[in-house]
Amino acid sequence: MLNCALCDCQVLSNDNAIHAHVNHHAEAGGFWCKLCGLSECDKYRIYEHMRVNHPNNVELFEDRRDILKLCAVIQECFPRASPRFKKETVREFDLIIKCKACKFTSENIKTQEEHQVGLHTSLDPKITVDYNVCSAADVLARTVQRCFAHVLQSSDMDSRERNSGCKALNASSL
Repeated sequence: MLNCALCDCQVLSNDNAIHAHVNHHAEAGGFWCKLCGLSECDKYRIYEHMRVNHPNNVELFEDRRDILKLCAVIQECFPRASPRFKKETVREFDLIIKCKACKFTSENIKTQEEHQVGLHTSLDPKITVDYNVCSAADVLARTVQRCFAHVLQSSDMDSRERNSGCKALNASSL
């Protein structure tokens, strides 16, 4: 279990629980159905909505999460990362900003905003509307892995030991 520094809530140390808890604090948008306008914070709920209500168009939803905000909030919720890691995380995000209109990628948000204003004549470019972070789920997963590697590894080991019984214990002592 992890303790949230913002609300003292105990959070299960798995990807889904951490993601749901951080989304609760971040209010960073979610997933939007392009067919009926339904908005969901949870990716599994939007998939369920699409499967039930739009079975022939399951992929017609849009990721409108503000990943930069989510990553900032994860640092506030679970502040175990060193200052060096925070700088590396920011540097990593600087390399993955992509224009939604033409797929132009830039090295930082300022360059992306200049691209939006110059090429697409957007007066006030906004993240998630005009541009977004590439592979948002992968980036968030890498962040969670880096922040909680020791917890995730120990929980993986615990579940493997439970599943294989004594074999895992005997193999680890060899």
